[in-house]
Amino acid sequence: MNTVCVLGTVNRDLLEDPAADCPLLEAPGGVLYTLLALRRLLPELHPRAAVLCGEDLRPALEELLPPAWLAEIRWREEATNTVHLDCSHPEDKVERARLSLPSYRLTELPSLQGLDGLLLNCTSGMEFGLRDWRALLDRLSKESPDCHTQLDLHSLSLEPVSGPPRRLRILPDALDWARGLGLLQLTLAESFSLDGRRRNRLAEADDLLPRLEEVGLRRLLLSNGAEGFRFVDFGAGLDHVAVAEAGKVIDTTGCGDVLGAAFFAGLLEGRDALSLCRGAARAAASALHGRGPDKLAALPGLALLCDMEDCS
Repeated sequence: MNTVCVLGTVNRDLLEDPAADCPLLEAPGGVLYTLLALRRLLPELHPRAAVLCGEDLRPALEELLPPAWLAEIRWREEATNTVHLDCSHPEDKVERARLSLPSYRLTELPSLQGLDGLLLNCTSGMEFGLRDWRALLDRLSKESPDCHTQLDLHSLSLEPVSGPPRRLRILPDALDWARGLGLLQLTLAESFSLDGRRRNRLAEADDLLPRLEEVGLRRLLLSNGAEGFRFVDFGAGLDHVAVAEAGKVIDTTGCGDVLGAAFFAGLLEGRDALSLCRGAARAAASALHGRGPDKLAALPGLALLCDMEDCS
């Protein structure tokens, strides 16, 4: 059984889509999608789910997560972050947020000893400053030197503002966030935060690869909506693009979180890269067919997804 630590923020999502049966859907989201996906993909996983959440969302999470996972949550007295997503154009969402939860305190993190994996999904962008992130990784390298580390850049790439639409920003010392990681996940749009360059196609990220490899990044997971994703394993010399047949797209919220969870689970299991790409593509595509966290209830296990042969 793998023991992992999942970090990030559970948000209160307001999903707006005038074309949907329910034009404004309120549901818990953020890193919750990661937790639910991991639970489906690897049921035997033992998480130290030390995610941030306001007490006001406790009743909703009690219906979605088992007691052992709820006990690991870092509950805050402050109201949960609210994220309003205009989903009218799934490939180009507009996000507005009310960011009320404070960042992690290093002293409140769970034990890092005996960890097989650590995943930070920056679903608010306020979870850590760079100094504390590097301090956490330094501590992890001493307590669990063989632990797989994974960072989903997510909202860290956005301006840390409440109210107006959150725009992409350039991260100071951006590559230090990825230094020595097992895997960095980001969208092609979010790659702007690394160097200020806007890219339209996965192939346009070639210039990023040597700089990321230079800081010791082992793997890169770069996604771009309908174009699919690009998985680069620097040590293995692998650079692979994968895409799954999506079918009817209802909502893309949580799709990237499921993709990252699938790679996290697969790397922990030691799955070969190509079958993992195949399974992760199918997992992400399954998250396109509904709205809110309930759409993950039918997500198959990772082994079944990886064994399917109909993804390129």
